[in-house]
Amino acid sequence: SGDELLKCGLVFKPPTLLLLYRRGGLLGVVRKRSVRLGAHLSAAEAEAKNGDAGANSTGAIAERLKQDKRHGDLICQLSQLQLERLLSILRDVTVNGLSKEQSLDKQRQMEQIDPLEDPNKVDEETLQRKKAAMQEQFEKHQLKPGDPGYIYDKEVDFSADAGTVEHCEWDSEDDQSGF
Repeated sequence: SGDELLKCGLVFKPPTLLLLYRRGGLLGVVRKRSVRLGAHLSAAEAEAKNGDAGANSTGAIAERLKQDKRHGDLICQLSQLQLERLLSILRDVTVNGLSKEQSLDKQRQMEQIDPLEDPNKVDEETLQRKKAAMQEQFEKHQLKPGDPGYIYDKEVDFSADAGTVEHCEWDSEDDQSGF
């Protein structure tokens, strides 16, 4: 439709997603759209009560919002991670009774990548958020053809950087197992 999303935000009472967008290209008019979330949240809760356990997750609500006929074109311009983050903050503040600052701290912890953390021991929503955060970081740092600094078929010799080579039993060429 030619609308470019500029900013997004939340209003807690009533639960509303604010979208600031430009219509008509670079010189177009800046407009604000308020997306009431009450109906979407209620529908998700009803589906969850009827046996669809995943319907009330922030991911499912985000997908429902992206498919909305009236607002979906703007909402699709948000990354999945950003939309889920906004919905989680809304749920924390309105349903769980956390302050906005507590919810923001919780979101940072959910998206923080700790190499020592066992991903098998976190709940599914946290795992998906961490995966989305890693994907977003990867895409931010990824070099594509046409980007400055892009080198086709770049080769790096890691043995020169290491200084000394560590030897391990499991990767030795002298395999005695007979395979």
